[in-house]
Amino acid sequence: MTLQEENAQLHKQINELIEYLKKDLEIMDLASDLILRFNLSGRISYLNKSGLDWLNYELSELGSNGLEKIIFPEDFEPVKEHLNHHQENCPTSSYFEFRILTKRNETIWMGVNFNSIFNSDNHVEITGIGRDITKIRNTQEQLSNNISRLETILVNLQTGILLEDEHRKIILVNKKFCNMFNIPLPPEEMVGMDCSQSAEQVKHLFKQSEEFVQRISEILSLRNISVGERLELADNKIFERDFIPVFAEGKYLGHLWQYRDITNQNATALSNPMLTN
Repeated sequence: MTLQEENAQLHKQINELIEYLKKDLEIMDLASDLILRFNLSGRISYLNKSGLDWLNYELSELGSNGLEKIIFPEDFEPVKEHLNHHQENCPTSSYFEFRILTKRNETIWMGVNFNSIFNSDNHVEITGIGRDITKIRNTQEQLSNNISRLETILVNLQTGILLEDEHRKIILVNKKFCNMFNIPLPPEEMVGMDCSQSAEQVKHLFKQSEEFVQRISEILSLRNISVGERLELADNKIFERDFIPVFAEGKYLGHLWQYRDITNQNATALSNPMLTN
């Protein structure tokens, strides 16, 4: 092959590569996800059409600190830490969720997959492919707030509350429950503890101790709602017990125990025959 032929073939390969890269860029520009490429200093060298539309920026406006400009201020340091960790420990791919801030001062939650590449100068650049997860994050936040409200209500109820998961590990217990069963630990230290032997450990508090243990096993086996079961204690107190199983889409997730001390109500009822009739 002559030098002229070699040059012609090389020129053809270069043109083919250019066309390939053009098609690659066209595909990225048509993608609905945000796609960007930036160097380790945070200078953004590429931002696809979806990214430009979301951010309402032109690439030329972002300057040398483009990455910092588009990331929500409170999230910038966590993103930097993640990218440093990505470079040191995850050279191929990593995922991180953070907020971006548009030119219109709108906040968007993004879930971004990062990949490290080498550019034409053999310098490391990072590509990010991000998806708008704002609705998901808002739903998660609302769910978390609802759970916090529910926990606050349960913890402050004037009845003994014990919430266990499907493996009988404690999810939540309140101070009233600890007091009713003479448990010296603070409630927060009990979270995660195994309750599988708890009935055996407290059965001495009840007049019908073995029946108490057997009934607990039966209730857990049946997984049916049980309300208002009366329990007599060895010190003549009277408790009332509720059991509520927790299911989600047919899957058993655990159960709630609620104990009420009805000793005073019972004494009042016994002292007033009209209340018992």
